[in-house]
Amino acid sequence: MEDSESLSQGSNDYDSDVEMSEEECLKYAQQVKERFEDDEVQKSCRMALARMIILEELPFNSIHKQGFQMLMGGINPYFKIPTIRELGSDCVKVFLLQKEEMRKFFGSRGMGRVSITAECWTSTEGLDFISVTAHCIDKEWKLHRKIISFSQLQSHSGEDVAAVVTAAVKEWGLQRVLCCTMKSENDVAIRHMKSVFDERNMVIGDGKYLHVRCVANIINSVVSEGLAEIDMSVRRVREAVKWITAYRSRSDQFKDLAKLYGVDTERDLRVDIPTKWSSTYLMLEAALPYEPVMEGYQILNPEFVINLNETQGDDLTTIGFPGVEDWLAIKRMRVYLRRKCALSSV
Repeated sequence: MEDSESLSQGSNDYDSDVEMSEEECLKYAQQVKERFEDDEVQKSCRMALARMIILEELPFNSIHKQGFQMLMGGINPYFKIPTIRELGSDCVKVFLLQKEEMRKFFGSRGMGRVSITAECWTSTEGLDFISVTAHCIDKEWKLHRKIISFSQLQSHSGEDVAAVVTAAVKEWGLQRVLCCTMKSENDVAIRHMKSVFDERNMVIGDGKYLHVRCVANIINSVVSEGLAEIDMSVRRVREAVKWITAYRSRSDQFKDLAKLYGVDTERDLRVDIPTKWSSTYLMLEAALPYEPVMEGYQILNPEFVINLNETQGDDLTTIGFPGVEDWLAIKRMRVYLRRKCALSSV
């Protein structure tokens, strides 16, 4: 009897504990809801969302997709997903906050002394752009690179380029400029910049080291001259590769023959971009092992040689089939190009 009464009392105590726990859970749930609905928490979540959109380069309409909404429903069901207009405004706020942080960075001791690199290019739509980057070393000897300007140019003239660079340097409050790395043909821009920097007393060492030629530009010029010496050999290999890879049937037939020659076919033939010497190097590097295969392929598929002998370049010069002399010239150039590629990657 006593055991029964004890059991009953224990059961009542258990029920009481359960009721208290439910009340506590409800109270806790309400506290969580109030916390996640707090304006500061909502603002923090929106800033995190904006940073994600920027870092991952996602379109603004990603926030309306089902997957994202399911994710937020699981993480924070009380998060109020912003509109596209609000998200755009948040991204601008993130940009301004980052800009202020970078301004403080350049304002810290010793960080106002920089070297500048400026790169200009033209888009496929014919629009001119320029990117300006500041390089500096902190007190712990760590190199920092900060893009201080990215904008559209009116033209590639020296005056326009100099105006963008000097405006960026002034906007960020940079105090001293050691050097500016640009293409060698931008001497006019350098003269304009030196004049402005001299007036602001910003030049180090009387501007002796202000203009540093772009290494990549120098390498490109050297390689272009080297490739010009074997231009016809390169064009013959290029046209041969283009002919073989133009159709799947030709490519498969060529690979089958390569296997008979014992050539590793894991590395495919590749068509290059003629205006990029590094791409041309990769094309030649991939084509060289297939030299004997091309010799045999002209017997297996006579149209191969016939079509190449009829192919004409932009200057109406007949290209022809790559012969022994062409391959020898390319092998000699191969070592040279490999070294230049190594230099460019440093």
